Amino acid sequence: MKECMAACYEMAQPGETEYYPVTAVNALGHSEPSFPRDCLCRLARPEFKCKHVASSGQNKLTWDAVPGAIGYEIYKSMERNGDFVLITTTEGKSFIDQDSEAGMTYYYKMKALGVERKIDSAKSPARGLTCDLPRPAVVISVDSVKGETALSWEDVPGAVSYEVFRTDDKDGEYVSVGSTEDTSWSEPLPDQGVSYWYRVTALSSDPASDSAMSKPVSTSAEDAAGDEG
Repeated sequence: MKECMAACYEMAQPGETEYYPVTAVNALGHSEPSFPRDCLCRLARPEFKCKHVASSGQNKLTWDAVPGAIGYEIYKSMERNGDFVLITTTEGKSFIDQDSEAGMTYYYKMKALGVERKIDSAKSPARGLTCDLPRPAVVISVDSVKGETALSWEDVPGAVSYEVFRTDDKDGEYVSVGSTEDTSWSEPLPDQGVSYWYRVTALSSDPASDSAMSKPVSTSAEDAAGDEG
């Protein structure tokens, strides 16, 4: 029996055996049908997306359920055309690659699993993504005596510096106000009645691996409360 490498044809179901005669056609007509060949219908290949987890910078794969699948195998390689190694099996519809390093590019393939291995899907085409740095967790404090706003955060492994962004409109655009190699930033308090919102990005030696912006913090505790960014 010949196993089909693609998804089922039209209304066929995974695990069913279909029979296909073939006819040759040209300008003069067509041949007699060939002897029917049997073909085992397999599951469709998963179609997945890669994106970053903002808090950690790690790669996350998401996909829609494949009809008939009871699970999924995920494969990983350091090269698009390299050897892909099985790293996990899951029944879910997402996966976070926690064994990854900021600045490194990883490639992934997936396979949908059937109730019998013979109807497993073919592997999906490779998709790659470079891991980002984790975003800083910023804490804000206001010193009314010194008249300063102070931001601080823990050091992000792999970061060479940090860029600070600010806006005076909660829903407005954040503008860079400077960068630092330290894990803190301070500046004068805004004028009375004005609030500032801040976000910080961890910068890598490779800009492609810079972190996502931190969650916003504000000089107005009331405005900052509940803002998840």
